[in-house]
Amino acid sequence: MQAAREQKILCAGRVLCARGKCRVRTRKRLASTLIENLKSNEKTEILFVLQEALSNIVRHSEASTASVKITDIADELNIKIHDNGKGFDEDHILNAADTQHAERKHYGLTNMRARIESIGGTLKIISKGGCSIVIRIKR
Repeated sequence: MQAAREQKILCAGRVLCARGKCRVRTRKRLASTLIENLKSNEKTEILFVLQEALSNIVRHSEASTASVKITDIADELNIKIHDNGKGFDEDHILNAADTQHAERKHYGLTNMRARIESIGGTLKIISKGGCSIVIRIKR
């Protein structure tokens, strides 16, 4: 079961593409032993965040490539999702989610951050030269 969940984490982007929803080439790298020690609910939260991030890439970024890297640095699990798309203004998106009269509310980024914080991690968005989402979970 654990190996299956880790495989789902690594294949989330490929599944979206297999359904014909994108033309984004996805690269992945798993070089972590810390991920094996996470609780089931922590892995589930990470999976949902990865799915949302990759879905956002497909729907909004106009990227041709995306990558997911899961690595360890000392006692910290690091996950980096990067694309070569157009990037976005995080404040503008978050303000649209808070505005009552917004035509379309955007809760994905808020939910991603809340999921990671619920398992003791941090999520940072860097939108320069594409977009990177950096997740850190200290163990």
